[in-house]
Amino acid sequence: MKKVLVGLSLLLFTTGTFAQNIDKVFKKYKAKSNVQYVTLDKEMLKSAQADQIDAIQVLNFEDCDHQLIDEFSKEIKKYKFKKYETLIKVDEEGEYTHILVSPKGDSLGEMIVIHIEEDEASLVQLKGNLKGANGMKGLSKMKGIEGIDL
Repeated sequence: MKKVLVGLSLLLFTTGTFAQNIDKVFKKYKAKSNVQYVTLDKEMLKSAQADQIDAIQVLNFEDCDHQLIDEFSKEIKKYKFKKYETLIKVDEEGEYTHILVSPKGDSLGEMIVIHIEEDEASLVQLKGNLKGANGMKGLSKMKGIEGIDL
């Protein structure tokens, strides 16, 4: 019985902390040399009339050395995005793009955009409650577009 409880506790602990792992990626790389980090909170976004978005985080590796870009690329490509659904994933001709969404019913709770090339990379996270044409209903209209498999 103890083993079952310990096992369940570990499962719950790792499941609960897993959602924070993308934030750990931001924390790890935002202080690295030449990495540009930008964050916009809800107050900043209100002035831009982006009331459905609560926060935006951006990591930009444009001016970084290739070793750091390679390290980021390997780490992010191994990442298990369990709570997300892939919207677009392209890995060809030296470019990697992965767009993921975390749905909340007919809304989007979160969107992750990853783009990696040989000499630059970026990671963008949008958190909020995108509804209507901006949410899952709007994305479902993209099903007929070539190259997008929803």
